[in-house]
Amino acid sequence: MALAVSKPSRVTEATLRSTDWLHDASAYEALISRVRAGAIRNIVAEANMKVRIDLAALAGEDTWQARFEEKVPFKHIGGMRYNPKKFHAGFFKITKPLKAHFNIYGSGKVLCMGTKSTEDFVHAFAILAHRLKKVGVDATPESARICNVMASFKFGGLVDLDALTDTYQHITKYEDQKFPGAYVFFYRYVTDDDGNRKHGNDRFPGFPEMIIDGFPGEHSLESMDADVMEELGVEYLFTAGVFFKDGKTSVNVLGARTEEHIRHYVKFVIDLLRPFIREPPPAPPRKRRKRGKKGVKSKVVVKKKTKKKIVRVKQPSASTVDEIEEVV
Repeated sequence: MALAVSKPSRVTEATLRSTDWLHDASAYEALISRVRAGAIRNIVAEANMKVRIDLAALAGEDTWQARFEEKVPFKHIGGMRYNPKKFHAGFFKITKPLKAHFNIYGSGKVLCMGTKSTEDFVHAFAILAHRLKKVGVDATPESARICNVMASFKFGGLVDLDALTDTYQHITKYEDQKFPGAYVFFYRYVTDDDGNRKHGNDRFPGFPEMIIDGFPGEHSLESMDADVMEELGVEYLFTAGVFFKDGKTSVNVLGARTEEHIRHYVKFVIDLLRPFIREPPPAPPRKRRKRGKKGVKSKVVVKKKTKKKIVRVKQPSASTVDEIEEVV
């Protein structure tokens, strides 16, 4: 007698959009791997071009330096926008071979936004430097670093924000009158000189360094400045904003400085929110269309135009006409 082999459950999009992943281990692992692969939405990076830049000349405007110092102005870059009355930086974007936006400052500092990986923003800075060299600016990007990594992901179910803030009140902020979402601030203990790491919690064995039950002493979330964090050996990681959209929970992660932090701590964020996920309320029943009377097609309408107005007359069906002829 052949033994029946159980086939692994297939993880579909409907499973991830619902709360079935809470009870299905394979769906849970598929959700974690999918979020880790495509969670990053935007990386903000900065670099120094090591040269002062005439923004007005790049935008195609004449400047007092060109008139009074008798210097040849730079050739302008097409598509660059600069309005010093609104903002003291120029805006420039590229679309090929990748999409990126730049804030270019006169001191040579440049902010790059819109990329999704380290390789992309390094390539974007190289493209900008090449465009600047074409118009006479000897720019070389140096000291490029990540300022902020933004990630976003969704999963089925709704998070009970009141229960979340009551349980983790030391690291959460929730004011429903100002914003319909909760903020969760993630800190961890750093290692000392001997390589020892202080444990912040016992509820998550895979992430014992994460602080979730409160800070040492009488320190609160508001008092965690740079000096206090250095004294306690605490490091800020990122902030997660939890809110609802289209019947699903949406999580936005802000403030991370590396891609590895985001991908590594995604599982911790989901595990932290998992006990507070509830079933979404059932959708209201859809209204059915009203049908016409039996024997009369309400959709077939004959228009009779008069001088003053248009009169709509309902036309009987063929079966009703046959019945009338038999009676006659």
